[in-house]
Amino acid sequence: MRHDAYIVVIAVIFIALWITAGALSKSYLIGRLADPITHADVNYLIDGIRRLLYIEVNGFWAELRHLYGEPLHAPLSGYQAAFGFFLFGFHDWAPYLSNGIYVLIFLAACALLLRGGPNVVVIGGLLAVAGAPLTFTTVSEFAPEIPLGLFTALGVLLTLRIPMLDRDIGGRVIAGLCFGLGLLAKPTSLVFVPLVVCATLGVAFLHDVVLTRRWSDLARAIYHGGLQLVLSLWLPALYVIPNYYYYRDYFYLALFNRENLQAFGYFSGLKENLLYFLTGQAGEYMFGNFLWAYVGTIAIGMAAASARGDRPLIARQLQLLMLTVFMWLLPTLSPAKNTLFGAPFGYLVLFMVVTALRSIFDGLRGAGATIAVSLLGLFLFVSGTSRPGLNNVPTVNWDKPDAHIIREKWPEAQDRFRAVMLGNSPNYFGQSVYMTNVGYYHAPTLWYWFLKKDPSLDWVFNSLWQDSDPRRHLEFIKERRPTFVIAGARNNGLTVTPGQIAGAAGSENAVLAALWDEPAYMPIDRFYGPTGRGVTVFQRRSRFAGWRPIGGLGPTGGTEQPWISEGTTSLLEAYAPDAVAAELTIEASGPAGQTIDLLVNKARVGQVTLDASGMSSWAQRFSLAPGQNDILFRYSSDAPVKFERLLIVREIKREG
Repeated sequence: MRHDAYIVVIAVIFIALWITAGALSKSYLIGRLADPITHADVNYLIDGIRRLLYIEVNGFWAELRHLYGEPLHAPLSGYQAAFGFFLFGFHDWAPYLSNGIYVLIFLAACALLLRGGPNVVVIGGLLAVAGAPLTFTTVSEFAPEIPLGLFTALGVLLTLRIPMLDRDIGGRVIAGLCFGLGLLAKPTSLVFVPLVVCATLGVAFLHDVVLTRRWSDLARAIYHGGLQLVLSLWLPALYVIPNYYYYRDYFYLALFNRENLQAFGYFSGLKENLLYFLTGQAGEYMFGNFLWAYVGTIAIGMAAASARGDRPLIARQLQLLMLTVFMWLLPTLSPAKNTLFGAPFGYLVLFMVVTALRSIFDGLRGAGATIAVSLLGLFLFVSGTSRPGLNNVPTVNWDKPDAHIIREKWPEAQDRFRAVMLGNSPNYFGQSVYMTNVGYYHAPTLWYWFLKKDPSLDWVFNSLWQDSDPRRHLEFIKERRPTFVIAGARNNGLTVTPGQIAGAAGSENAVLAALWDEPAYMPIDRFYGPTGRGVTVFQRRSRFAGWRPIGGLGPTGGTEQPWISEGTTSLLEAYAPDAVAAELTIEASGPAGQTIDLLVNKARVGQVTLDASGMSSWAQRFSLAPGQNDILFRYSSDAPVKFERLLIVREIKREG
């Protein structure tokens, strides 16, 4: 390796590390990583935790069978998250830190496009794309669209560099591997990558066969095109074909289900759809309202190539331009919209910018060219970083005056819900939770919040957040009998129905009122949202509710059968976020004359003696302290005592 090549390698690594560190720091600054994650990222983090736990328990080879038995929505992201957690522990930032590898790959590809130029020019080109918000997004978003976009754009770039009439197995294998990784990153995109591969081969065929009129080589070109298609799709086919129905059903749900489209970004206006990935929300997210400067740079590069008669470069840029338009058109025509759906188009634009900078340097040459290209790269860097893309957390506007309240309440709610439900679960594992509506907390975020505390806490979380009929919610609760229900008053500031559907917002008050009157459930905590309206946690009023057994009681496998004391003491725990009055209802049987002392937080609050028939029932009032409370039963002998009912009821007054 030449001495100047080392400088380029060091520059690529340094800029990649700087972008990674800067993106993570900014994520903390704006509350992106400092608070619980709310959007799709959390689903891939859940996959990572669950897969890592499965591998640790069952071994690596068992995961290969598990991979096909339980398909992942985004395999690459799921295993990347598992790897991040394995290396750095269960921290929110761990998977995002691993995104630095994508930045490194992207910058390395840009450096290769600029190879042969002075180091200053190469570094200027790297800075030009480093300033684009999409490059920072590569780290700050943990979503399969990132590797999908990057590897698909790389596949296009590499495929076009291979003449259609050349076999070049090595080059085609690498290009095909990029396409394969792109599709494997998000198999639910299903047709996107195959369409891009076919379009790329079509553009190459047009340039190398049709325009040159080499019809005698038609069979060879078709053979090479078919070979490239096979090399591009064989790897994801190994995973997608056995799980085809899963990915097919999700594909149709995402693109054609009416409710899903209303909730996740359908736009009815023609202009809004056409501009969404250019100057609209997604365009701003990728380019920071600076797309015109990138397009201008590409145009200047084309003009420079035209002035010196560099027809191959003009042809290459025109090919890339055609495919850029195609890759913009696919998500634009899609009825579902997401800011990251345009990532393949965005990466390809940045590759064209780098190619244009090289063209400008080749057209000018000399010291003046070096200075001009370096200054242009610096201008794009400074201008790009001064136009940050949108923060992609849904429903969050950090410019609102009350944003700081949401920042405080959001993680506090997650912590509180987890603490109160874990502290009052008769069985630490296998419980179920229902939420009337979602928003800053919802099924995946709470699921992740539990798994992060303990990967074996694989609880079930449900919500009919799209349904505005309170009867549907109450029927679901009655049929499924979840252990806990989270019901908020309308406009509490934490539950927000996304998109254009009415959702559960209209049913929140009715469901909350019905649960207060429902004898099968009891309130165990109320938390106030940013607007001052409450979110109440209810627990199913089974024979054993409001506490969690720690020792001295058995069996531990359920809450409906009697529980038998073991030894001379039994320890329970109950969690209370705040100091609150409570009542312990007990029905027990055992040897006549057996005495039971009740101690709460080491203080004796009462005693009962079993009567001549060996039966007793009583209600003991006491106070719960904030946090975890120890409830100890101390028996006068080690003779077994059977508990038919142990119920802690908090005195939480009805709101309003």
